[in-house]
Amino acid sequence: MELSEKPKYSGSVFFVEDVKKSKNFYTEILDQEIEMDFGRCVGFIGGFSIWERSYAHKMMGVKEEVISINKKDAELYFEIEELDALFAKLKSEKIKFVHDIIKQPWEQRCFRIYDPDEHIIEFAEPMTIVIERLYDEGLTHNQIVKKSLMPVEIVLDVIGKIDSVKNDKFSEDLI
Repeated sequence: MELSEKPKYSGSVFFVEDVKKSKNFYTEILDQEIEMDFGRCVGFIGGFSIWERSYAHKMMGVKEEVISINKKDAELYFEIEELDALFAKLKSEKIKFVHDIIKQPWEQRCFRIYDPDEHIIEFAEPMTIVIERLYDEGLTHNQIVKKSLMPVEIVLDVIGKIDSVKNDKFSEDLI
């Protein structure tokens, strides 16, 4: 039978041992906003959720041993322009880091931490920032495409916007 539509990705779930502790971590430390809170199942704006493991198996209709907390086998990915400021903020918390800020082979700067159940969370600068930085360093369009691994169309679009703003001559009285 042929489907008339494709499945649409809607979100991911991390199973956690203590939903209150994890909810506090994501809201108080990572400043995430709750979209829905059903007590033992919490959904955050952006499409990820946490479910208390002891509750999840009942809701899913499976045996308890089917659902486990598999540490370090998944990653949530966030982008933030103020990467250094977030890094400094999280360093002041009692959080376990996977690693400090590193530069990926494609020139993107990032760092990773663990949540209370040792799921990995990555924070990285947006690729537009990477392209801007490489352009400001004097790299050509082709060099940026090669270093960043970004499609040429995206690189040209970002650089075009930078050049447009730099070359835009406007009068203060128009603002």
